[in-house]
Amino acid sequence: MPVVIVAGAQDRLIESEQALRLNGDVSQSSLRSVPDAGHMVHQTATAEIMSVIEMVADQTNRLALVSSVTR
Repeated sequence: MPVVIVAGAQDRLIESEQALRLNGDVSQSSLRSVPDAGHMVHQTATAEIMSVIEMVADQTNRLALVSSVTR
């Protein structure tokens, strides 16, 4: 299942190393760092968040389609 970790590059509450570590711990995950966003990235970079959600939904739909074809 696709997983995308989105972190604000200017986050002063959570260190960027935590996002990097989480990305390494979750197999098949990717990390998106939003340059001008802080801790509330979902409020300040809504377009980026929506883009990531749409990308994950598309990947999930493709995986489901491939799975249903191979059964």
